[in-house]
Amino acid sequence: MQSQFSSLTLDISEPLVCPFSGSVVSEKSSKSSSPVPSSSHSPTATESSHTPLNSSSSHSTYDQYRCPVFTQEVDPLLIKTSLEDRIAYLTDFLNFTSRDAEVISKIAPSVNDVIPSMVDGMYAKLFEFDITKKVFMTRNQGFDGPLPQTLEELTLDSAQIVFRKVFMKAWARRVLTADYSSGKTWAYMDKVGIMHTGASPFKHQRTMGIAPLNVPCT
Repeated sequence: MQSQFSSLTLDISEPLVCPFSGSVVSEKSSKSSSPVPSSSHSPTATESSHTPLNSSSSHSTYDQYRCPVFTQEVDPLLIKTSLEDRIAYLTDFLNFTSRDAEVISKIAPSVNDVIPSMVDGMYAKLFEFDITKKVFMTRNQGFDGPLPQTLEELTLDSAQIVFRKVFMKAWARRVLTADYSSGKTWAYMDKVGIMHTGASPFKHQRTMGIAPLNVPCT
């Protein structure tokens, strides 16, 4: 697969831009004061989204580990209630910028063809340990086929595993083709995350009385 990416090139001379903001990264960007964004706008960037990767205050200086110049204050309640603040915090924490969105977009055509094998490999890995394999003994939302009675009967070819793989492949392709400058993309990602905690963020789930997912930690 390495040869597939050999032709991909990125212009690293271009300034970094927050993927959901039109602001260009500048070394003169001021320190974030954690403003409360309006719900009518797309998520706004926070401090490290406006910080050059080679800046002394950047969180992505991987070759040198040092104490940050400043520690950002994050309102734990606000990031639970405000999508924009939550996404701003997460993209800031991960240092996800427009360059990352560009990389995803450029590798999408090459990665798309290997998604099936990647998904197969992921489930094969989860089946190596009983504590991760036993999670799939529980009936999946939307699946009404037969379930194995014992862990030993559960295989990678079991009906529910095949069912889950279909959705995982579709999700992976959506991640690769998503528009990361759109607030709708982040709203979808947020709902996908929430639905794995036992809540029902999607309207059709609540309307149809579909039970939410509950993914155990172990």
